[in-house]
Amino acid sequence: MDKALEFEKCGLMGMDAIHIACAEKAKADFFVTCDDNLIKKLKRIDKITILYYNVIDFASREVFKI
Repeated sequence: MDKALEFEKCGLMGMDAIHIACAEKAKADFFVTCDDNLIKKLKRIDKITILYYNVIDFASREVFKI
C-alpha cells in the first residue's frame, strides 16, 4: 500500500488512491472511471503506470478504435 500512500500525497482521495494502486498491482490494462475530477488529478501525477480513461474516451479509443 506504499503506492496508494504516494498517490494520496499527490492529491488523490484515499479510496481513489487505493483503486489506482490496486489496478497497477494487478497489472490491469486500463482504469476506467466516470469521475472527471479524478481524471484531472491523474493527469498531474507522473508516477501512474496504468492507462486511465473516462468512459467515453475508453469506448472511442479502445473499443471502437476511433
